[in-house]
Amino acid sequence: MESKPVLTDSLTPRQALIKNVDLSEDGQTDALLFTAEALDRFEKNYDIACYIKRGFERKYGGIWHCVAGQKFVA
Repeated sequence: MESKPVLTDSLTPRQALIKNVDLSEDGQTDALLFTAEALDRFEKNYDIACYIKRGFERKYGGIWHCVAGQKFVA
């Protein structure tokens, strides 16, 4: 798996690792951009998830779901 740099205005460099995806390359790029923007703008996981969700709904239509948080276990 290859990590991709996330384009952001933040001073903190970020790396994103996409493990499993069912999105086009454009969708993956949008996911990285929406996520970077959300992380720059918000601190609360709820706000981050809402920003990403709304970004996908505006661009691709339909209803999208997003979960943001830490320490997920499968």
